[in-house]
Amino acid sequence: MTPRRRRPGVAHAITIAAATLACAVLVAVAPTRSERAGAIAPAEQRVMLVTDSVGLGTRGILEGYFPADWDVSIVGKPAVFVRDLASKYIGPNLYRAGDHVVIAAGYNYPYWDPVRFDQAIDTTIATLIRADVKHIYWVTLRDVKPQYISEAAWRQVQRYYWYFPTVNEHLERALSRHPELTLIDWAAVADRPGITYDAIHLNRTGAELYSSLISQAVADAQTRPANESITRIKVADRSAVAAGEITAVAVNLTSVRGRTRGYLSAFPCEQGPGATSNLNHQRNQVVAAAAIVPVDSAGEFCVFNKQAGHVIVDVFGRFNADAELTSADSARLVDTRQAPTAGTKQPAGKELRVDVGAPDRTVAINVTVTQATSRGYLTVHQCGTAPPNTSNVNFAAQLAAPNLVITRTDANGHVCLTATQDAHVIVDLLAEFGASTTVKAATPERLADTRGGAAPTPGEVIQIDVAAGDPDTRVSGVIGNLTIVRPEANGYATVYPCAGGPTETSNINFRASQTIANAIIVEPDEDGMLCVFTNTAAEVVFDKLGTTGAGFAGVAPIRPLDTRKR
Repeated sequence: MTPRRRRPGVAHAITIAAATLACAVLVAVAPTRSERAGAIAPAEQRVMLVTDSVGLGTRGILEGYFPADWDVSIVGKPAVFVRDLASKYIGPNLYRAGDHVVIAAGYNYPYWDPVRFDQAIDTTIATLIRADVKHIYWVTLRDVKPQYISEAAWRQVQRYYWYFPTVNEHLERALSRHPELTLIDWAAVADRPGITYDAIHLNRTGAELYSSLISQAVADAQTRPANESITRIKVADRSAVAAGEITAVAVNLTSVRGRTRGYLSAFPCEQGPGATSNLNHQRNQVVAAAAIVPVDSAGEFCVFNKQAGHVIVDVFGRFNADAELTSADSARLVDTRQAPTAGTKQPAGKELRVDVGAPDRTVAINVTVTQATSRGYLTVHQCGTAPPNTSNVNFAAQLAAPNLVITRTDANGHVCLTATQDAHVIVDLLAEFGASTTVKAATPERLADTRGGAAPTPGEVIQIDVAAGDPDTRVSGVIGNLTIVRPEANGYATVYPCAGGPTETSNINFRASQTIANAIIVEPDEDGMLCVFTNTAAEVVFDKLGTTGAGFAGVAPIRPLDTRKR
């Protein structure tokens, strides 16, 4: 079945869409649990779904995805237009609305007037905000593809399926206008067979999946940090900081299901957030990034969350006074999206010279690649030399990919970067180490590459001898870059001292078929061995980039923050 994107006449299209979406039974607003009991649940435990015939398919199912003391009501009817939501469905039922209202509408979209559609979205949201609804969700539309439905269903949907992605684009843009809005991404999970009985209407399997997404979104909103929030994390006592026993921590930051495109920034709480970032993410993306974060006099650091989303922090070690962390003032060094490059992407294969301002020093920088023309990688290297056969950042087309890089500047205080594809590049200075620091950046050395060997298996553990002729590594930390290549499914990887065994922390979160890298700073076991565990089958590449010496003490990885479990 080959897609045919044909734009019919306006009146004919709406007639077809309305007729196809209509069901035999019109809306009947059933009493909620507490109404049946003669009471009403508190606002934080009430969910109202306002929907057309697609969402109506969850009747009798959605309620079961919430705790027994929650109220779930469903309001709507087939062929609902978004322009009518506020006046005909939300207004008369505001007494049911608590803190959570979910909108599932847009299949009957007035594509001839996109401005009016945006206005209808805004009016709907404004009505809910005036009613003190705290969390507003909108379910995206299924982008119908022929391989996942029957031939008869595909023929039926031909006249109007083409504008469903356009609706989703309007909803995506609405996120920037409405900080209270979260998208529930049905489109992202609906590319599978067996979830509808035609092209879009839910069968039992689809209704279960649809309901689980709504339940997850509501649960997330209850515990995730809000837009532009700051979370404090304590990692040491004041006495340890005063004695120089801890000056900074090696951490892994993970963003989970962010509301929209944003970033995380870690910093000493007493200093306050700056203009730099440690991790950039897209909507609903799971992204991990390593960081070296100085602690303040109270033994704390903070994480700034630009957009609402879950945050996970894993701590892998502590730096002390021997590391000579001489500067904790982060600064943005390069952003090709801004002047003076005027938004011109860095050309593929062309060396980008970055003035760090500290000659012959070990520095920690954060490098982010975004809006690349296609998949590729970036390498940080000495200026005027060919990039080594290693990578620091692996990126996909258009998506943001950050990574921590510990490197050494040349006599002019410069480092250079080269990417294999045209892309925007952002470089932030995170830390500078003194001339006598025990933290040493070295020429990249590839110690492990499973490609070309036996096929990887889920749960496989790769052992890596990171000492490899360097006895000092046995009693210090190793700085490395871990790359996961073409995993068979979504999952994560954890790096740990082999003798200690795996933990419930992670260093990389990845998607199926993705190639992604993340820096690691971790202490190997007494034999100089590190282990890499992947929970799903994936190829593993590990590059050693340096050592930390006595200025770093590894700890059994701990997770001081996971907002999903508050």
